[in-house]
Amino acid sequence: MTDASFEPEAFREAERLEALGREEREARLRALGARDPAFAERVGSILGEYDELRAEDRARGIFRAGDVVLDRFRIQAVLHENDGRFVYHATLSLEGVRRPVALKIVPGSAPSAEARKQSRVGRTGTMLFDVIRGDRFTTLVIEYVNGGSSTSYLRGKPIGEKIELFSKVCGEVQRLHDAGVFHGDLKPGNVLVQWDESDAAQVRVCDFGTARLAGEPGPGGGTPPFMPAEQVENGPSAKSDTYALGAILYLLLGGSLTSLERGEPAPLPVQPEKVRGSLQEVCFRALARPGVERIETAHALFDALNRCELDPRAPKQREEAIARLHEACGERRDPILVPDVSPERDRPFAERAYSPLYVHGAIESARDGGSETRGGDGATAALAERLAHRSPR
Repeated sequence: MTDASFEPEAFREAERLEALGREEREARLRALGARDPAFAERVGSILGEYDELRAEDRARGIFRAGDVVLDRFRIQAVLHENDGRFVYHATLSLEGVRRPVALKIVPGSAPSAEARKQSRVGRTGTMLFDVIRGDRFTTLVIEYVNGGSSTSYLRGKPIGEKIELFSKVCGEVQRLHDAGVFHGDLKPGNVLVQWDESDAAQVRVCDFGTARLAGEPGPGGGTPPFMPAEQVENGPSAKSDTYALGAILYLLLGGSLTSLERGEPAPLPVQPEKVRGSLQEVCFRALARPGVERIETAHALFDALNRCELDPRAPKQREEAIARLHEACGERRDPILVPDVSPERDRPFAERAYSPLYVHGAIESARDGGSETRGGDGATAALAERLAHRSPR
């Protein structure tokens, strides 16, 4: 480092100028030189050293916001970094097309095993658009997922919504296994939420760096405490991925990471009328040690969850909802005006029209035990509650 390293003010000025674009930086440096040539020379020397370091970083695939990669990707932010592998949010600009993408930088120029496995799983994982090989690193161009991690998305959400999205996760992981791919590193940060055009939350599984194909030998990596002990020796499998799903579920239901790390999950926090009995049992069966009756596939975990009642009062509430719907609807053919009752208020604040056909359909769904009524707080029960509060007409 030059003698300027002992001048804090020169470093501060260099840091301010480095954040600017090249043309603006050079203009500012010329203006600075007109006022204080010696100081401007010291700042320019520091900037030169910064440029050398930045060139070395870029050669290793380390970028910062504003950098343009491969002439068409402008870096927006760092999304993730693990063991020297960076994932960036970038904007693709090509022939008038602009779209957000994720760039994953993989050291080395050999064909990427991760890319091969990711391309095999299709829409279950984040979509792989392109693989660009360079002299020192390979760039995977991947679908950008706009909703963040599953845990951050679900923070503060009702228990029913958590289980609904987690059931989707189980379905996506089972599709991976059906395609002969075992992930090996399922954890909250690798299960993302994508918003589609209808504002529905869809699940995307990402990061196939430790994934294995069926029959592929050798030990596997992973992230404690989201992996069972046998994965270290035997590598990823359907059983180890299902254990990881159990660990994610445990955290979603309020369990602590510290308890998972000890390998002895503590009982879930008391949540009256919400997390009890069968739901906790399902979670613990997914986390059971080998030799104990353990849920071993994502499909079995999905089935076990969907047999749970999220509220012990649910069957009674469902019957009461059906009775109220029958009373309110009867044989009517004209629209039924129903007040929407806010949970925070004791009186209606708006009215919404429901067709008798819709109401009768909700009744049949409730009778069949449809997913709308699960937990007693689904669409049918909510509609019945509003019908019960409707103003006399």
